Amino acid sequence: MAGTTLGGRNWAQRYGVGRMLSALVVVFGIWQIVAPYLLNFAAEQVAMRNAIVCGALLVIFGGLGFYGLGHWQTTTLRVLHGLAALTGLWLFLSPFVLNYQDVRAAFWNAIVVGALSLIAAGIAAGKFDQSSATA
Repeated sequence: MAGTTLGGRNWAQRYGVGRMLSALVVVFGIWQIVAPYLLNFAAEQVAMRNAIVCGALLVIFGGLGFYGLGHWQTTTLRVLHGLAALTGLWLFLSPFVLNYQDVRAAFWNAIVVGALSLIAAGIAAGKFDQSSATA
C-alpha cells in the first residue's frame, strides 16, 4: 500500500495515521461498551450508563472519522475527531462530576480510556490539512 497513489499523492502518507487513530477511537468505544460487564461494575447504574453512552459516542465519531477520510472535507473530519476528543475529556472527568470515584474499576477505566481517547482523537483532529480531504 505504501506505493499506491491516489490523485498524485501517496495514499498511505495521507490517510494512514488518521485512519489508525480513528480505528483506535472505535476500539476504545467498543471497550467502553463492554467494560461494565467485563470489569464487574454493571450494577453501578451511573458508571455503567456513562460508560455505555461514551462508548457509543466514541464508536460513532471514530467510525465516521474512519469512513470520512478521503470522502469528506477537512473541517468535517476535524469536527468529528474534536467531538471524540471532547467525549474522551468527559470520560476522564466523569468519575469526579458524577461522583463514582469509589467504584474503583469504573473510576480507573474512565480515567485511562478517557485520557487515551482524548489523546488519540486530539492527534487525529490535528492530522488533517487541506490536502488530506476532498472538496
